Amino acid sequence: MGADSVAGIMILVDAGLGPLATLVVASPKKRRRELARDIALIVLVQLAALGYGMHTLWSGRPLFYAFSLDRAELVTAADFDDEVIETARRKHAAIIPEWYSRPQWIYAPLPDDMEMRGNIVASAITGGHDVTSRPEYFRPIGEGAAAMREHYVPLRSLVGSGGLLAENDYRKRLAELGRAEADLGALPIDGRSHSAAVIFDRVTGQPLACWPVNANIALTRRAGKSK
Repeated sequence: MGADSVAGIMILVDAGLGPLATLVVASPKKRRRELARDIALIVLVQLAALGYGMHTLWSGRPLFYAFSLDRAELVTAADFDDEVIETARRKHAAIIPEWYSRPQWIYAPLPDDMEMRGNIVASAITGGHDVTSRPEYFRPIGEGAAAMREHYVPLRSLVGSGGLLAENDYRKRLAELGRAEADLGALPIDGRSHSAAVIFDRVTGQPLACWPVNANIALTRRAGKSK
């Protein structure tokens, strides 16, 4: 999600701003009262920068890993507003994001009602709420097992050049899972700075591992071969 860069900026600002600013304002010619005022201002600026950085990290944290349509998606806390959460509460949704929620896998299908489905698609196209940010449609990940089987990337397609796994690495990772290749499927998942492949149990739909490989490459190659 690129949180490492935000954390790096926080460290740079808070660790660098204080000492550098103190060097600028500190002077043996200043009266103690003036120096105390300047130092207090520096502390306030540091606290404001720390608070902003912590808020950015907190609002950008992943709350859900959702299977929707044909892939896995990261859903952050910033994807929800008070209105959609209140709507989910009124509809007694089974899964509702809370401030204390920890990341979990969910299934986020489009509704069966064609009018509602069209409204959600139109909203997503225009930058509004997609189904992955409407908790009233969230289901446990196991309920999406059948739909997921239609979109899995075969694990063997994750082996190759150009961002894919080497053969030896692939065999090692597969052995660590202790499952037969045919019992597993993969889906791409995209973050803000990295992409990966999530490995699922084909029967239960439960996630088993996340491999640092761009599964979108495998999808593109498979689509090219099918043509």
